[in-house]
Amino acid sequence: MDFAAFERMTAAEAEEFLGHYLEIESDRMPSLVAAAREAGLVADFTVDSVAPLLLWLQRGSERVPIAPDDSLPEWLRTDESYTRSLFDLTSESKTLVLRGSFYLGQSFVQEWPDQLRWATGDTETALMNQPVVAGFQHELELSPMLVVENLFHRLHSKPESEGDIAKAVEKWRSFVPQ
Repeated sequence: MDFAAFERMTAAEAEEFLGHYLEIESDRMPSLVAAAREAGLVADFTVDSVAPLLLWLQRGSERVPIAPDDSLPEWLRTDESYTRSLFDLTSESKTLVLRGSFYLGQSFVQEWPDQLRWATGDTETALMNQPVVAGFQHELELSPMLVVENLFHRLHSKPESEGDIAKAVEKWRSFVPQ
């Protein structure tokens, strides 16, 4: 996630970005839904369908290695958690992140249309100007792009953590106002 790019945006540019993101990703959903259904998944924009769909997308993603940061101390560069994270997602995989992020956000918005909505992130937080789903309890904002990217990275570095996708979805579900 390029936080700096969002930080440089004006409010109008952030709204424009959000509009383009929603329009483009919405247009891509019929082919994603069809492919997911061919793979035997339910892709009906319910929150229950999010975790299986994200796991399926993540399994189709690929990574490319990146070099360690030589400016870091050796003890950190040799730490297992650091060495496991020395990769980035391929450009095709970043596209899967975008598809999955829209599906995640739109599923929450569709399931709770009276409580949740798409918005731009609060300029006083790290989610500044990012596409977010707003309306959660405690003024929390869900940045679907950040969440999905982090989940994909996590599963590439720790494949045994597949259950974390469902845990993340359930945690966000617990923040929906009742």
